[in-house]
Amino acid sequence: MRCEGGLLPKPLTATGVIAWRRDALAGIRFTELGAEAAPAVADYVATRGR
Repeated sequence: MRCEGGLLPKPLTATGVIAWRRDALAGIRFTELGAEAAPAVADYVATRGR
């Protein structure tokens, strides 16, 4: 998948699967995440409430 926009500083590419889905929301489980993308994803997840 390719993620861009929002709070991400630059586009990132990762491999993942949909872990859950509820109405228009979905959770992604990353199965492959490059070293360059990992800090951006960690920062993004840290700023999101559950």
